[in-house]
Amino acid sequence: MSALLYAELNHFRARPEPFSVITTEVLWTDPHIARQMLAAHLAPDSDGASRRHATIGAFVGWVDARLSLSGKRVTDLGCGPGLYLERMARRGAVATGVDLSATALAHARCSAAEAGLAVTYMVADYLKDPLPEAQDIVFLICGDYCALAPDQRPPLLRRIRHMLAPGGVLVFDVCPPGQMANLTDDFEGNYVCGNGFWSPDDCFAFRQNHLWPDQCISLEHFLVATPHRQFEIFNWKQYFTPATIAEELARAAFVVEAQLEFDTGFAWQGGATPLTLIARPI
Repeated sequence: MSALLYAELNHFRARPEPFSVITTEVLWTDPHIARQMLAAHLAPDSDGASRRHATIGAFVGWVDARLSLSGKRVTDLGCGPGLYLERMARRGAVATGVDLSATALAHARCSAAEAGLAVTYMVADYLKDPLPEAQDIVFLICGDYCALAPDQRPPLLRRIRHMLAPGGVLVFDVCPPGQMANLTDDFEGNYVCGNGFWSPDDCFAFRQNHLWPDQCISLEHFLVATPHRQFEIFNWKQYFTPATIAEELARAAFVVEAQLEFDTGFAWQGGATPLTLIARPI
């Protein structure tokens, strides 16, 4: 048994090929984890999921000032519990949200109804399921683009081009290489007594970080063992400079109109702050 356990943990710590395993759906469709993710989104002073609610309000404010949300058809891909869309709907946007998490969207629908807001929500995978068309603005917020594999990103950009009405724009943010500065290749293990993030049961949770600085890629890899099951989570992240994201967009026939700070809408100043882009189809 000890040899088997050692072999399994040693395999877990091995360095995989970048983006070789994708486990995105687990975070959003596992009932317990989805509830934990929803709680993280709703925490008003946390940047762990949807960003701090004050930052969300500031983002929607400058987007409205720059692009005029009133009457615009907008879709937020990966909308979570609708924290951005409700604020957009209050400013007159015709708002649609798309997300994998039925748990997050159940909350979003109830919240919108209580606020008297007409927001449409779709439980769907924006990589493959039908999406709204004739949209004036498509949002992809909170680094979602960076979690996608290189072979997933170009098809998504093509899908977004198809979503956009003439004159429409894509607004999204990416993680710059400055965010890798404080990351290290490290390993840790914990025993969690009941109702933790990963499981309602007691569990062992192991985490291994891997970095590929030359490729601007990181991986946060988890192995979780409960009395009833064992599973792994691969949280990949691709980091982009203004030049590399502009090149990737150009290959998909988009042109960058602006490179901005996420929370202010001012010109991006570099460093570790998220790089927000407004891009138009060519």
